[in-house]
Amino acid sequence: MRNTRMFILMLFASATLLWAGGRTEQAAVDTTDADLREAPMLAAMVEAGELDPLEDRLPVNPMVVDDMWEGVGNYGGGPLRKAWMGPSADRWGMEKNSSEYLVHISQDGTTVVPNIAHELEILDDGTRFVFHLREGLRWSDGEPFTTEDVRFYWEHMILEEIYVPLNPIWTRGGELAQVNILDDYTFEIVFAESYYNFPIEMTMQMREFFYPAHYGRTILPEFIGESAALALAQEAGFANVEQFLVSFGRFFWIRPEVPSMRPWVPVNDPESGIFRTERNPYYFKVDADGRQLPYIDGIEYQLVEDSESIILSIIAGDIDFQDRRVGMNDFATLMENRTRGDYAVIQWIGEAGGGHIEFNRYPQDDVLGEIFRDVRFRRAISLSLDREEITEIVTDGLGTPAQSSTNPGGAYYRESWTQAYAEYDPDRAAAYLDDMGLEWDSNREWRLRPDGQVLEVIMTVESTQNVALYELIEAYVRDIGVRWITRVVDRGLREQERDDGITEASHSTWNGWSWPVRPTSHVPVQPNRLWSREYYNYMTSGGTQGVEPGPDVAELVENWNRFGSLPPGPERDQVAERMVDFWEENLLNLGVFTQTPVPSVISNRIGNHPPDGLTHSDPLRSPLNANMIAFFFRQ
Repeated sequence: MRNTRMFILMLFASATLLWAGGRTEQAAVDTTDADLREAPMLAAMVEAGELDPLEDRLPVNPMVVDDMWEGVGNYGGGPLRKAWMGPSADRWGMEKNSSEYLVHISQDGTTVVPNIAHELEILDDGTRFVFHLREGLRWSDGEPFTTEDVRFYWEHMILEEIYVPLNPIWTRGGELAQVNILDDYTFEIVFAESYYNFPIEMTMQMREFFYPAHYGRTILPEFIGESAALALAQEAGFANVEQFLVSFGRFFWIRPEVPSMRPWVPVNDPESGIFRTERNPYYFKVDADGRQLPYIDGIEYQLVEDSESIILSIIAGDIDFQDRRVGMNDFATLMENRTRGDYAVIQWIGEAGGGHIEFNRYPQDDVLGEIFRDVRFRRAISLSLDREEITEIVTDGLGTPAQSSTNPGGAYYRESWTQAYAEYDPDRAAAYLDDMGLEWDSNREWRLRPDGQVLEVIMTVESTQNVALYELIEAYVRDIGVRWITRVVDRGLREQERDDGITEASHSTWNGWSWPVRPTSHVPVQPNRLWSREYYNYMTSGGTQGVEPGPDVAELVENWNRFGSLPPGPERDQVAERMVDFWEENLLNLGVFTQTPVPSVISNRIGNHPPDGLTHSDPLRSPLNANMIAFFFRQ
C-alpha cells in the first residue's frame, strides 16, 4: 500500500469523482481562446484599462462546472436579494452561499473532490497528503494565490492560535503534523501515524487552509506590533485585537477588506441595512462554454429583525432566494402566497435531526452537572417524550421520530440506535429518576435535587421558529417532575454563554447524514458543542483547561482516533460498530425527529435552481450544493 498514488481518497465505497454539488470536473479549458467570455461589467472594466484581460485572471486549468440544473445561463440582472439578521446571527449562512475550500466533500459524503486544489495524493499508508493547487490562481484583489498563503496560515495563524486553540486534527501519535512547501503550487501535510480520514475531517474542521499572506502581514501584531494592531482594531470598531482578529481572520468572508477566493466578495460594511457583495473578477471557475462564473453580478443581504420579517418580505416579492430562517412552520403560508410573491417553494431533504437536546456536563451549578452526567437522567428525559405526537404536531407528520443517530442510508446506520430509549414510557422515565434518588416535593409537583432545590433545567435557544417543539418538551418533562424552561436569546449571546459555561441545556440539530464526516454531535472534536466543550478544552490545552474525560469518553475518543487511522475495510467497520454501541447505551445527546423537509424560496425569475429532493446538509455547506454560482436571471 505504501507510495500508492491516488487521485483522491475513497473513504468508504464511492467510485465516482463528484464536486460538492454532484457534478463532475471536466477537462481543462484553453484560456487563450478568444471566445472565452466574461460578465459585461467586467468586460467594460477591461475595455477601460481598469482590469486585466480574462486570460490573465483565470488559472491555467480553471475548474469547469458542467451539468447544471437547466444548462448554461446568461450574465447580468440582479443583484440577487436575500434576507439576513446581521453578521452575528447569520454570518454562517452567508459563508455557505459561497464556500471555497482546497477540496470539497462529495454529495454522497464518501470522499473529497477537487476545488482550489485540483489534485490530492495520499501516500505512505495514509500519513502523507500532497495537495496540488491550480497554477495561476489569484485573490480577489489580483494578487497571486500560492503555497505561500498556505504556509502563512499554518505558521502565523494556526500554530500561533490567533483566534482558536490548535485543533486536535493536527496531532497524530502525539506528534504535530508537518506542513512542507514543495513549490509555489504544491505542498504536503505529513503525520506521524496513518490518518485516512484526514481529508474529510479537514473539509469540516478546517475548511479554508489558507489566508492571504500579503494582507495578513498588514494586520497581525507579530508583523506590525501590538500598538498598531490595537489602533486597527479600534478603527474597525473593536474593543481589542483579539475580537478584531476573530472577525478579520475566522469570519473573514464578511469583511470587505480581506481578499477572497469566493465568487462574490463584500463591498460595504456588514452592519449596513443592505450588505452588498459583487462578483470576484478573478474567480477560478467557468461553465462548459468557458465563460467565467458566477452569472449573477452580486448578492444583497437585507437586514431584518426576525424570521417573521423574512416571511413578510418573501410574500411581498422582495426576496429572490431564501433558505435560511425559513422552516416547516412557514410552509403553509409560503405555499398559499406563491402567486402573490412570484416565487416557488423548493423542498430539500433535511439530513439534520431536529429537537436535538444537549446538556452541559459541567455547568456552573455543580449539583446540576452531577445530574446531567448520570445516564439515567438522560434516559428519563428521552423516555418522557412522545416523539410520535411531537413529530406529528411540529412537522405535520413529515418528519421521522428518532434518537440522535444516523439516518437510514447513512454511514453505520443501526435501527436499534435510532430507537434507543426513544419510546414514550413516562413510567419507566419516572423509575429512572426514582432510582437516582430525585424525590418528589411534598405536593408531588416537582422533583427535588440532592440539595433540596427544585430540579429545574433552563434550555437556551436562539430561534422562535420552534415554539411548538419547546412547549411540548416542557409539557412532557413536567409530567415526570422536571421544571423545564425555554429561554430565547440571539446567537451571539447564546455562543458567549455556552463558551462561558453558563448554559445548562441547549437545542440544536445533529448530523444524521454521515457521522464520519462530521462527528461533532457524538465525539468531542470541536469547541462549539455544549456536551463536549470541556473535554475538548482539556484535550487541546494539554490538560491545563477543561475537564479530563472519564474512562467512557476517553475510550470513545480512542476509538474515533483509531477509526480515522484505518483505510476502508472490516477492521475500520468493527471500530465504528463499537462507537455505535457506546452511543446507543449512553445517549450523549437526545434526538426527537429527523429527515424533515427543509423549504427554501426561489423567485420565478431565477434559472438553474435545484428541484425538490436535494439533500440539505451542513457538511455539504447547503445551499452551496444548490450551485448558486450557476443561478441566473431569466431574460
